[in-house]
Amino acid sequence: MPVGPNSRSPGGAGALELSEQTPSANVNASLDTHHVLTLGGLTGNIDFILPTGPVGSRIRISIAEENASYAVVIKGGNGISINDGASATEWSRVFQKSEYAEFTAISTTNWQLTADGRIPCKGLMYLNADQTDNDSGASTNVPFQATTYNDGLTFTAGSPDTGNPPAPTAGKFTIRRANCYHIHLHLIPNVNITDTNYFRGKIYKGASPIVQCGGNAGGSTRVQNAAMSIVETCGVSEEITAQFESNQVDCGIDGASSRRCCLSMAEVFNAPA
Repeated sequence: MPVGPNSRSPGGAGALELSEQTPSANVNASLDTHHVLTLGGLTGNIDFILPTGPVGSRIRISIAEENASYAVVIKGGNGISINDGASATEWSRVFQKSEYAEFTAISTTNWQLTADGRIPCKGLMYLNADQTDNDSGASTNVPFQATTYNDGLTFTAGSPDTGNPPAPTAGKFTIRRANCYHIHLHLIPNVNITDTNYFRGKIYKGASPIVQCGGNAGGSTRVQNAAMSIVETCGVSEEITAQFESNQVDCGIDGASSRRCCLSMAEVFNAPA
């Protein structure tokens, strides 16, 4: 990503003035300027506000240093829209190192995204020990306790069942940028499912299940996996978790070191809503 004083957008457009900043408050963007922001010292979210400007004006924002908790919210000023959206409202936000976005004024009150360098948020969490037995048929949280990778999401480890009470708490990802996300869950029971007993997994967004998969053994004895995927629109601060349910005696979730049981998600740009 070019960040020098003659930073240029793709396609050989004219040079932009460089402005390197370590903001602690909202930033009012300047016309024909490349704003390079260091975010390490943020104590809250800030706005990056696009102004009115002559047609053809350009503004670029880049992140030189990320922030694990707070973001730069990109929006137009009063009466100013981005991509023909509502004026003075959030278009998107950036917070990961090396993310960038460039805008060109197509009217004095509307900016168009002309270079999109947002980095997809993604993560995978998994069990590192067998989940507690559950043979009541009730839904039980899957306490994912570790991550293989986690970029741009907030991961909170779950806690296993230590008796009754307390029940297990779910491992979760918390969304930091509103967008569509591809979410995948794969669960394997730690015992065979027999007769007509069942085993199911569910993906939750907040308190509501958004997809479930599994089934009955069908009169036989077999491992009944639960694997499912969905593309879901998620808002900032929404939480993604998983639960399972079974009426098989002593049924739990396999936490083998092979990490077969996991929940992953990845941000999808330009996905249909």
